Amino acid sequence: MSNLEKQEETVSVGDGRSSQDEQVYRIDPAIEKGLIKKTDLLLMPGLALAYFTHTLDRANLGNAKTDGIEKDLGMAGNQFSLLLVLFYLPYATFNIP
Repeated sequence: MSNLEKQEETVSVGDGRSSQDEQVYRIDPAIEKGLIKKTDLLLMPGLALAYFTHTLDRANLGNAKTDGIEKDLGMAGNQFSLLLVLFYLPYATFNIP
C-alpha cells in the first residue's frame, strides 16, 4: 500500500449529474507530520530572526530620540518625522523579499 492513495469519489455537479472524474488524495499522517516538522525547522529560524531585527530597528529609533538625537544632529521642527519616513520606506521595501 502506498503512502499516497488515490480514491475515487462521486461528486454531485450543480445540475444534478454525478461525475466520476473528481479524485481525492489521502496523505499518510506520519509523512504529513514529518513534512510539517521539516518545513518548520527550515522556515522558523529565518522568520524569528527577521521579526527580531524588525523589532530591534523600530526600538532603536525610539531610543535614539529619547537619548537626544534631535539635539545632537541639530534637528528642528518635523525633521525627525521626515527621518522616520525616509528610514521606513526603504526598510519596508527591502523587507518584502
